[in-house]
Parts: sequence; C-alpha cells; structure tokens
Amino acid sequence: MSESAPQLVIADDDETVRKLLSVHAERGGFTVSAAANGEEALKLVTDDTDVVLLDLNMPVLGGFGALERLAVEHPGLPAVVLTSVDEASDAVKAMKLGALDYLTKPFDPDELLAVLRNARRLRSAELENEQLREAIGGAGPDIEVVAESEVMREVVAQATKVAALDSTVLLTGESGVGKGMLARLIHIHSERVDKPFVTVSCPALPRELLESELFGHEKGAFTGAVRRRRGKIEAAKGGTLFLDEIGDLPIDLQPKLLNVLQDRKFHRLGGEETLEADVRVVAATNLDLDQRMKEGQFREDLYYRLSVI
Repeated sequence: MSESAPQLVIADDDETVRKLLSVHAERGGFTVSAAANGEEALKLVTDDTDVVLLDLNMPVLGGFGALERLAVEHPGLPAVVLTSVDEASDAVKAMKLGALDYLTKPFDPDELLAVLRNARRLRSAELENEQLREAIGGAGPDIEVVAESEVMREVVAQATKVAALDSTVLLTGESGVGKGMLARLIHIHSERVDKPFVTVSCPALPRELLESELFGHEKGAFTGAVRRRRGKIEAAKGGTLFLDEIGDLPIDLQPKLLNVLQDRKFHRLGGEETLEADVRVVAATNLDLDQRMKEGQFREDLYYRLSVI
C-alpha cells in the first residue's frame, strides 16, 4: 500500500465511463491506472495497489473472472464492482466472489469516492495487521525491542497474559509510553489475531463525525450521507477495536459505547436495524478518569465496563 496517494486500478471497456471514473477518483486524491478489460487490469495490479474497481461486463476477462483471479493472486485486495441498475443479481454474485462493495451505473461521484475511501481504509487496516504479526508475532527477541526496561518487560508479559482472556482492557498512562503498542500486542496474542485491528482516535474528529466513524450511518442520516457506510465497529468484526484517548469521548456518545460493551449491540446513525458488535474493546487514556467522573465528563458505569482488566 502506498504511503502517499492511494493507488486505484480501474477496468471498464467503455472508454467514456473509464475516463469519468478516473477523473473523479483523481480529484478525490487517488492515483489511477486504467484498463479496458480484466486481463489488462490484473497486469496493472502491484503490491502498492489499494483498491481495484471492476466493471462486471467486459470482453477478454470480465469482472467475475477478474474477481476469481484477484482472490488467488492478490488475496485481501479490496475490489469494488460496477453494475447496471437492473443487474442486482450480478452484484450479489460478485459479493459472494469476494467483492467488497458495488456501484450502479450511472454512478454518483460522491458515492464513488465514499466507496473507494472505505475500501482503502479497510485495506490499510489489513496491511497493518500483517505488519504487526510480522513485527511482534514471534515472541522473545521481537518483544525485547519494545521492552527495553525491566518495568516495561513486566508490562509486556502482563499484556500477553491478558490477551488470552478476551475481556475489555483499559490502558492508562502518559502520552508516548506505548499504550498503542500494548493494544496491538494484546491483539496479536489473542484468539482474534486473524481478524482486524482497528483504531479510533476519540479526540481526532468532531462529535458528529466521531459518531459516524464509530457506529456507521445510513443513507440520508445527515447532510452529505449519500450512501450507507459501515463504522469502525463493523470494520473490526471478529477482531479488536482500539479506542485511543477514550477519556475524550463526548459524554453523549458514552451511553452508545456502553450499550456495545453490555449488550454487544448497536445501531448505525440514522438506522433502526440492530447490529451485533463482535469486537474486543481495548481503550487507552492519558487523562485521570476519576477526575473526569467527578467533573461529570465521564460515566462511572462506562468506566467500570472498560476497566474489567
């Protein structure tokens, strides 16, 4: 995955559509490589490719065939397919073959970018997990790089033991002491290691955007919500959700997180469907949560749910 502009490969046999897709994607910050069929597109895919966008009906090698090849040659690479409005069954078939999402023609530029950016985020999370497994998955020597002091070695040993319990964990300490690394270590040594490790920084986004980032939203939930979007809880399904700087979580969002921890259920913003929250939550903060509770800025019941370990 590129560290600069995300890399997108587009395949569509209609030159006009291909150019339109390329223009909108480039305006959205993607670097685009385009092809007229699936065979050419596969030749353009490299280790730096973040997303592939495939029209389903193309000569030489269509979208279905390209999806099957991608699953073998580039497992884990997100693919989005293009289909006509009256070809809903094709979209379903494509999803079963591994497509992450689909767009219908004529496409909406905002929807296009929303889908591509979501795919890129998921790709980033998957690659980060792979790198983490390589960096810390072994044990001994690799861990020593992190644990240079006796105190830190004890903390690492404790985190490794905690990993097996699958309980919610609250990490506290000053900024820069390695809470994020410990959260990743817990994930790597847990039963959830083969599932996503997803990070949400609570103070990084305004309250409205943070709610959507965590829980997702339905189309029309707010101005600019042009399509349904999965939140980080769904993106972390089966894995670990790391809530960094949990002490900064807005007070009115705390009951929703409490519901996730208590009942393992949540709703997307603007939605009524009850969704399962199959995630392990690891939270971290550099704030004094006892003081935050006294100030009425942090719920006591949420604190006790988070600090199981």
